[in-house]
Amino acid sequence: MNLKNALKIFISLILIYFLIKYNSLDLSVITKLDFIILIKLFILFIFILIFGSLKWYFILKVQNKNINYKETFEAYYIGYALNYYLFGVAGDLIKTFFIAKKRSNKTGIVLSVLLDRFLGMICMLVIILFFIPNVFKESVILKEFFVNYTTFYYIFLCSTIFLFLYFFYKFLNSRRINKLLTYNTKNKIILILIKILNTFLFYKSSYLNILINMIFSIVIQFIIALSLFLISLSIINEDLSFVSHILSSVSVQVLTILPISPGNIGVSEIAFAQLMQIMNENKFLPFASVYFIYRIFSMLVSIPGFFIYYIYLRRDAKNEK
Repeated sequence: MNLKNALKIFISLILIYFLIKYNSLDLSVITKLDFIILIKLFILFIFILIFGSLKWYFILKVQNKNINYKETFEAYYIGYALNYYLFGVAGDLIKTFFIAKKRSNKTGIVLSVLLDRFLGMICMLVIILFFIPNVFKESVILKEFFVNYTTFYYIFLCSTIFLFLYFFYKFLNSRRINKLLTYNTKNKIILILIKILNTFLFYKSSYLNILINMIFSIVIQFIIALSLFLISLSIINEDLSFVSHILSSVSVQVLTILPISPGNIGVSEIAFAQLMQIMNENKFLPFASVYFIYRIFSMLVSIPGFFIYYIYLRRDAKNEK
């Protein structure tokens, strides 16, 4: 283990320690989860895995017609599992390697992972912008504006999204961009950039696949928020809104996009607790426990991914012999 990873583990342990010390993280509340809630959470996590793999599959299939969903699900599940237990973006790297190893279109496969992440980020930002008025309506400073101009805000938001999609479409079909693809040069870096651009432009005729990916991305965020909401209802005897859960959940994912600790353990819990406290009249409740329980459940559900990875390694080693 190198110094960087050791430091990340140390950060996680310190953050967990302070969360427990100041009663923001109470592990004893896990006993409040009854069997019915556990079954509901398990079903929701199954849907997260299915929809998550499907949204990547529709992007991946654009440039890899012969790929099947079973293979995509296995790779996605392996990546999902390893992202929780390993450092940084190890899960994304391994699932990319899993798919790309025996295929020639490695650039397209790598780009499919990046595009999937990019579209997911856009969807999360749209969700934040859509629900943010519900937070500011409780603000002393901005309450009057959002109460009186909510309709105007949503018209402006929808117009901005439409203009973004329009200019993105124009960019993909720009003559200058397409002319750039025929640019002759011996510079290796420029050739690589042109190849990446050419691979990216391959998606310009696959709007339906991109739309399906984004719909699944949004649905997944609502399922994650619903999981957190169910956990909150079980361990916190307070009237908490679903909107605060989806805003906090999505915001945490955006804020913790860079891995400060393994799986951002501790970091995500603190961010979620702070956001939930702000959106629920500054009530000091064990919000960190809610996110920590969600994390534990995610890690448990992801364990079979290691068995899939082990089977893949054995199968791969056998084929090489």
